[in-house]
Amino acid sequence: MWDLKTQKPIGQLDGHSDWVKSLMWVEGKNLLASGDTGGIIRLWDLETQKPIGQLDGHSDWVTSLMWVEGKNLLASGSNDKTIRLWDLETKKQIDYPLTNYASWVRNSVFAQNMLVLTGDQYLYLWGIQSDKTLQFINRLDGHSSGVTSLMWIEGKNLLASGDSGGTIRLWNLEIKKQI
Repeated sequence: MWDLKTQKPIGQLDGHSDWVKSLMWVEGKNLLASGDTGGIIRLWDLETQKPIGQLDGHSDWVTSLMWVEGKNLLASGSNDKTIRLWDLETKKQIDYPLTNYASWVRNSVFAQNMLVLTGDQYLYLWGIQSDKTLQFINRLDGHSSGVTSLMWIEGKNLLASGDSGGTIRLWNLEIKKQI
């Protein structure tokens, strides 16, 4: 961990035995989630710099972690082509993993009560139900090569997606169309 003002290290979190591939800070909870290439997700208390939990379930690289604001959930995507939803209080997986995902999960964002995931040239929209399970909403088409990055632009209610071909597309999630 780094202090951005002094540009000096202020701590180190040790515990992974494989490459750390993804990180997600859980806002307001002083919690960091980290996913590695062995499929392990670790939860860290940033104040004590100690591990406070481990989430097991993925069998390959954890490539994407997303905190679901207001629901105390963590969504994870992996090269094992599954999407898993975790309850951060119980540190248990909710429901069964989504296994019919077409590709490995590369990126994710939480926007307008939807989880948006990528891995191939499509954007997949999943709704989070009141029972904390995921329900498929829609697939957005528009890229001709793999989507490599996502960004939710909150004040504008826009989603930006970039692909390996150098194209950036803007999406309106209310109407679920490219603008």
